[in-house]
Amino acid sequence: MRTMRGITWVAGLLVMAACGGSGSDATAPPTSTDLACVNPTVAGDSVACTLTLPSTISGLKVVLTDHQTCEAHGDLFAITAPVADTLTMDGCFDAAGKEIDLTGPYNAGTQITAVLKPGLLFTGVSGLAAVKVSGQYPTWTINMEDASGAFSGVVDDYDDMVITITATAASGG
Repeated sequence: MRTMRGITWVAGLLVMAACGGSGSDATAPPTSTDLACVNPTVAGDSVACTLTLPSTISGLKVVLTDHQTCEAHGDLFAITAPVADTLTMDGCFDAAGKEIDLTGPYNAGTQITAVLKPGLLFTGVSGLAAVKVSGQYPTWTINMEDASGAFSGVVDDYDDMVITITATAASGG
């Protein structure tokens, strides 16, 4: 989220399921080869992501890689299945490099599900979350914008939370 003096909060956040900036098809989900996320259409709702493992792995490392211009309190990233673990409950203010390790093994075809929820902006309300995803086995990246379309004349930067997910190959497989 970028803040600038003189820019006011746009009444009624733009409702869009952004998959990657202006000119893109807002109805298409942001996806990579194995990772798919569905952006919400209501401010404050969570982004839902599913990673379908293309091969058997021994585990996953999930890292809060960066949070460049993030100022919201309460940006959340959590794995919800097949095990539950929370990477961060305040992604803008946790240290970059924070990580969780999900020990497997996890078989090919296993679906890992996660949620990203925007926190409260400096205005005291939740923004509209949107993500861009990239990568392919064994490393995927999720770039989150926690206030999509919120500031007139300011392009969404998708660097409020950058999460990297890395699979560890199974031994002997």
